[in-house]
Amino acid sequence: MAHGPHEAKDVDQEALELLEGRMFEISQAAGRAGYYQWGLDAGHHQDDWEPYKDLRSMWNHYDAEFSESELQTGPEYTAFEAPPPPAEAMSLIPAKRRPVPVPAYRGAKAAKKRR
Repeated sequence: MAHGPHEAKDVDQEALELLEGRMFEISQAAGRAGYYQWGLDAGHHQDDWEPYKDLRSMWNHYDAEFSESELQTGPEYTAFEAPPPPAEAMSLIPAKRRPVPVPAYRGAKAAKKRR
């Protein structure tokens, strides 16, 4: 909503945008922390979530240079293993065997056969 000559501001939205910018910025100022450091130390996020996938171009300043040693994975690094496709996963589950039906005996002849 506009109030007179000034436009209304969503302070929460602006604060969130500033926070995201600080968290995901790739720049010399951000240093190693701004260059996928979580992934280098701990491994992939849950379900292989990629926080840098749709990174805004304004958050990558292209001024950061990192040596190969800074881009090495840490000792606690765990790689993400994608689950198998559904068809392949179903083949890994053993088929349940149904019990063989037992015929019901009726009459006197059947009772004699059971003894």
